[in-house]
Amino acid sequence: GLGFRARYLTKRLELLTSLPVRSLSRVAIRAGRRALRKPAVYEYPGDEFELPAQHVVHHFSLKLFHETNQLQEISRRRRLFEQCQTIADGLNIEPVFNQLSSGVSPQGFPYFKGRSGDGEFLRQVNRRRIGEIMPWPSLPELSGLPTNSRLRSLQLVNFL
Repeated sequence: GLGFRARYLTKRLELLTSLPVRSLSRVAIRAGRRALRKPAVYEYPGDEFELPAQHVVHHFSLKLFHETNQLQEISRRRRLFEQCQTIADGLNIEPVFNQLSSGVSPQGFPYFKGRSGDGEFLRQVNRRRIGEIMPWPSLPELSGLPTNSRLRSLQLVNFL
């Protein structure tokens, strides 16, 4: 409820102004969590396997769902993926997928971090307001995945 609404409002504010509201609020929240000696990102491995206790979709989510033009949303996401692909091609960024299959509406653009063009890729994605770059998936530190696994360098330009 409240968290979703706050993210929705900060996204709208960011679209209407030139202020990076979501990024700033995310940095503030993570700094606060670190100050309290908690992980910067909420880590609960059970979230991957447990369904939420509340089975009813929030009315605000339903309203947004009904107001969304699905064809426009698919087109928007595919266009953003192509923009990311074009930027990545010029900066030595390694994408997970080189192209989208027909009918796919991507959540974002996954790529492997660790190449020389990472910083410039981040700057261009932010400058064009394509999406938020985040670890993907958000792997808890206590997962069984080795610390040197290539999957730990997986990032996502999130379009949602």
